[in-house]
Amino acid sequence: MKDEPVRNLLDENWVSGMYVAYPSKLKRPRQYAAQIFAERNKEKRRKMLFAVPDEYRLLVETHVKNAFALRKSNAIRFKN
Repeated sequence: MKDEPVRNLLDENWVSGMYVAYPSKLKRPRQYAAQIFAERNKEKRRKMLFAVPDEYRLLVETHVKNAFALRKSNAIRFKN
């Protein structure tokens, strides 16, 4: 046991201003949503959404829709 190297499975990253640790190969649904929301081209956003793994797609789509609704609401609310 002592001869085996210790495997560090966690990759430390900055996500949304928070310091988190998670397996380096995985992406969280909110990370997918943030990338999709940041894209300006609607067609590219659709392609990016279809590239999301099936188990996350509905959740990511909901996050993106909520983000656009919030942006629209704030634009109306804070309009001069």
